[in-house]
Amino acid sequence: MAVPVWLKLRFGVLEVISTLLLNFVAESLVSLMVQGPLQESQHIYPQSDPIAEVARLPVLPGTRLHAGLVLALLMSSTLVVVSYATTMLGPSNSSLTIRSFEWLRDHGAAGFATSIETIYYSLNAPATGGPALRKLPLRPRPSVASIHPPNVAPLISPVLRGEGVWVPAETWSGGDSPVQIAQFRSDPSYPQMVAGVVPLAGAVPLV
Repeated sequence: MAVPVWLKLRFGVLEVISTLLLNFVAESLVSLMVQGPLQESQHIYPQSDPIAEVARLPVLPGTRLHAGLVLALLMSSTLVVVSYATTMLGPSNSSLTIRSFEWLRDHGAAGFATSIETIYYSLNAPATGGPALRKLPLRPRPSVASIHPPNVAPLISPVLRGEGVWVPAETWSGGDSPVQIAQFRSDPSYPQMVAGVVPLAGAVPLV
């Protein structure tokens, strides 16, 4: 595995390409060894001598599998535990649950994490309705940038003060072009839920 990593870091070679091509290198190396220093003692067949019985791992009862399977599972499980523990013990402002799901996504289990989240939120969906908001969470700002995207059309009436209007972020000093924010209630079924959006250059505003 070190060779594909080195090729990636040194020359930018894709791991998929390098690992596929290195299969031929590995096959040629094995062929060279069984026809050379590892060839069986009679030098007739391109194979090695059988492993001595005393050097073989014990076979699991009732199967053709040996203890190497158990060792492989233990070693891989140890790596998983170390990786997970290292991530969970690192500094973070997120809860253990959120970090656990992010760890799953970062280690090839994004589909599994998404499925669990879908099941959880389908069983624990927030209640619809409720009293309407009287004001938005962020304080309205009196200043508005001279250039801004079209305001977001409110979806719920009556419209709250500043709803859907693009305003500079609170850190704007009035100098350079500001980061602009718009807040609005995005779902009539959840009148207390407020969405915040930020415009990106040449892209759809980011929620």
